[in-house]
Amino acid sequence: MSSRKKRNGYIFDFKSWTKKDESYNQIIYDCEKIKKINEENFENSEGVFYIKDLAENMSSITQEEIIKYLRMFYDFDYNQCIDSKGKHITQDDYNSMIKNMNITWHSNIKGETKPTIVKFGVAKTRLKIKSYPTERNAYKNYDDKHNRFVESALYFGDEVIVIHESMDSKWYLIICRDYVGWVKKEGIKLCSRVNFIKYLEESDLVISCDENVYAIMNSKKIKLPLGSSLPIYREKEQYFECYLPQGEGNLSEKEIVILSKKQDIRRGFLKLNKRNILELSFKLLEEPYSWGGENKGRDCSAYVRDVFKCFGIILPRNASEQKKIKGAKILDISKLREDEKLEALNKYAIAFPIFLPGHVMIYLGEENGSGYIIHDSGGFYKEGKLIGGNKIVVTDLDVETSKGLKYLDELDTILLFE
Repeated sequence: MSSRKKRNGYIFDFKSWTKKDESYNQIIYDCEKIKKINEENFENSEGVFYIKDLAENMSSITQEEIIKYLRMFYDFDYNQCIDSKGKHITQDDYNSMIKNMNITWHSNIKGETKPTIVKFGVAKTRLKIKSYPTERNAYKNYDDKHNRFVESALYFGDEVIVIHESMDSKWYLIICRDYVGWVKKEGIKLCSRVNFIKYLEESDLVISCDENVYAIMNSKKIKLPLGSSLPIYREKEQYFECYLPQGEGNLSEKEIVILSKKQDIRRGFLKLNKRNILELSFKLLEEPYSWGGENKGRDCSAYVRDVFKCFGIILPRNASEQKKIKGAKILDISKLREDEKLEALNKYAIAFPIFLPGHVMIYLGEENGSGYIIHDSGGFYKEGKLIGGNKIVVTDLDVETSKGLKYLDELDTILLFE
C-alpha cells in the first residue's frame, strides 16, 4: 500500500488498480463484436439513434413524428424554477418558450401541417443541447448550480439531423446519436445528405483520448474532449489532416482540421480491455462536475459514455437508459446482501459501469474489504454530512447518497461486457 497515491484515504492512482494481472490486457471484444453491440442498441435500446439509417431513409418529418421524438425525453410539465437573475419562471414564460418551438401540440394534427424537410449537418463548435429553444437558464432554487434547461452537449464534429426550426429562427431541433433537443442554429454546419452519409461511413478516425486535445481549423484552436472523433483526410509526419464534410453549396469544400500527433490521440478506436478502460477513466480525474455538460464538463452518465466512446461503443446519454441497453449483459444485484454484492462486483464488474438509482460509476476493485469506484459525483455524504464531490473522484462504496443511504446498499445493476 505504501506505493499507492492516497488523498483523504482514497486511492487515486490508476496503475495501482490494474495490478500485474495479464487478464487486464485481454481483449474483451473485437471491432466486429462492438459493431454488433451498437447495432443491437440502435435497434432495441432507448436513447440511442442509428443516425446513418435515419439519414438514408428520412427526407421529411411530420409534426406528429416530431412530438414523438420530443416525448422520448421530455414531459414539458411546468416546474417552479428561477432564472440566473433570481426571477421566477412563470407558466406564461413556459408557454412562451413552448410557442417558440413552432409546433402544433393538439392531438388531432394529422394532415393539418406540411411535413418538415429534414437537414443534415455537424457541430462546428461545442453546443449545449437544451430542452427549450431559449437562452434562459432554470434552477430549482437559489443554491442550485445546475441549469435544468441544459440536457447534454454536442462536441465539435458530432453529426446531427435537423428536424425542425424554432419560430424565432435561432434554434434547430436536432437528433444526434444519443439525444433530441434544441441547439443554436449558428453552431451547425449544414451539408448535403450524400456528404453527410459519407462522413458517417468513414472508419479511419482520429480519437481524442484526453481532455487536453486541440485541433486547428481556419487558424482557430478548437477543443476536442475525450471521446471525440474526426475522420482522417490524410496523414502527415507531425500531424493528421482531418475534416468536416463539404457544405450544401456546389462550390463549398471540405474544411480541413489539423491535429498534432504530440497530443494524446489514437488512429482508430482503442482495444477494449480493462487496463485501457481504467486508464481512460483516470484521465478525467478531478474534472469538475457539470450538469448536462453545461460548463464544458460532464455529469456521471456523460463521463461513462465518453470513456466507452473511445472504444467505439455507443451508450445512451442518461444513466437510466444505459443500465437497460440490449447490447450488453445486465446483471441485477438489487436483491443481494452486502457481502454478496461485493463478491459479484469483484467477479464481474471490474472496469465496467455499475448503477444505483440515478447514478452510474465505474468499478475499480476491492481494497481492505471495501469496494472502490471512480465516478462523476455531484456530492456524496457520510452520516448526513456532505463530505465531497462536485467532480470526478475515487471513493469507496461506503459513502452515502443525499438521503443517507450507503452506495453499496443502493447498488442495483452491473453493465457487463464479457
